Amino acid sequence: MPKGPTLSICIPNYNMRQWICGAVDSALAVIPHESVEVVIADNSSTDGSLDVLTRYAPEQRVRILAFQDHVPMAENWNRAVIGSTGEWCLLLSADDEVLPGFFTNLLTGPLLDPAIAAVSQGAEVVGLENVGFSLLGDAADHRYSQQRSLSELIPWNPFPLCSTAFRREAFDEVGGFISINEYCDYHFWLRCVFVLSRDIASIGKIGARYYVTRGNTGISIVREGEDLTRIMALLDDIAPVIGSNRSREMDRALVWGTIRGLHTLTRVNGPVLAIRNATSVLPRASRIERTLIRFFVFVISCGAWRVIFPLKKHLAVRTRVRRALQSARART
Repeated sequence: MPKGPTLSICIPNYNMRQWICGAVDSALAVIPHESVEVVIADNSSTDGSLDVLTRYAPEQRVRILAFQDHVPMAENWNRAVIGSTGEWCLLLSADDEVLPGFFTNLLTGPLLDPAIAAVSQGAEVVGLENVGFSLLGDAADHRYSQQRSLSELIPWNPFPLCSTAFRREAFDEVGGFISINEYCDYHFWLRCVFVLSRDIASIGKIGARYYVTRGNTGISIVREGEDLTRIMALLDDIAPVIGSNRSREMDRALVWGTIRGLHTLTRVNGPVLAIRNATSVLPRASRIERTLIRFFVFVISCGAWRVIFPLKKHLAVRTRVRRALQSARART
C-alpha cells in the first residue's frame, strides 16, 4: 500500500475567489513536492470560487471538496482536515500564502518527537508594516508546554494559523476545532497543550505570508476592540483543564500581557479601541494593576502615549544591554 503524503495543506474557502488561487499555487510550490498534498474545502461559496478552481482538476496532488451546505468556520476547517491523508496538516487561509521552504523548515523541527503536537513557524505580515504588529515567531527554537509559565501562552496566540503544522493524530485526539468564537485556532492550540499534555515547538523560521488587509476575520475583531473579550471567553472555557491552582497565574498573565501590549494596540487600533481592550480586563486585575491600567488609559486618552510608551521601551532596551555588558565583564 503506497505511503500517503507527509504534509497536507488544507485550504478552507468561502467566497475568496480573488485570492484562493494564490493560496493554492503557493501550496503547490512547497518543496519537496512529492511529500505535500493540497485539500480545498469549499463552504458553499456563492462568488464562483469553484469555477476558478477547475484549473487544478488535472493536478493529482489537489483534492477539491465542494460542499453544498454552509457551516460555521471551525466546522469547515474540520472538513478540510478530515478530508486530508497526511501525517501532518497545515490550515492555510484562502487569502494567505505558504512559502516554498515551509516543509524544509519543518524538517528542522522535532517531527519525530511524540510529545510534540504541533510545530510553529513565524509568518511574514503584509498590510500592517511599521506599526509594531508582528507574527515573526521566536528568534530561536522554543517549546511551549503546560509546565512553563502561562504568560508564554496568554493572552496572545503565539502560533500563526497559516504557518503552524499539527499532527493529524493530535487533531483526532482533541476532537478538532470547536466553534467557540473566531479565535477557535487559539482554543485548539491551548487544548493541545493542556488537554493532550503535549508540547508545541516554535522554530525560528518564516513559513508563510499573512495578509491582514484581505478577508481576515481576526483582524476585523481586533479593529472592533472585541479581541480580548473573545479571548477571555475561550480562556474561561479552558480554565477547568488548566486547573484551579493556576487560575491566579492565568489572570496575572492576562492582565500583564494586556498592559505590555497597550502600545501596539494603540498604534494598530487607535486610542478608543485600545482603551476598550484595557478596561475589559479590569475585573480580573488586582488593586495595583487597576491603578496601573487606569494610568495608561489616561496616558492614551491625552495622547502622551506617543512619548511615554516609546521612552519606556527605549529604557527597557538600555537596561537589557547594560545587564548583558555587566554579565560579559563578570565572565572575563
